[in-house]
Amino acid sequence: MIHNKEKFYEMANLTKEDTGLPYIIWITPSSGKEKHWARIKVSYKNELIPVSISDDPKVVIKGKQLPKFSIIRKFIIENKDILLAYWNSKGDLSLRIVLDKIKKIK
Repeated sequence: MIHNKEKFYEMANLTKEDTGLPYIIWITPSSGKEKHWARIKVSYKNELIPVSISDDPKVVIKGKQLPKFSIIRKFIIENKDILLAYWNSKGDLSLRIVLDKIKKIK
């Protein structure tokens, strides 16, 4: 049973065509219950690797590495404002707006 106060949050994938990255990335709005700071997840070898959304993005899991991390880092820094806006929206920001504002890496 779904209560009116409950919201469902799903991850949305941004493809290579959306981002210019050689990976699919996943974004999600915060539910407010996370015990971690804002992050995206990068699809790599059948895993979703979390990367912080900040001025100094980092892979969040110790010991995990991502090839070509410098371009993921560049993407996050250039798109930090819209990625954080989506994270902080708690589901109220349209994915269409996010896609319109994303700056592709060239």
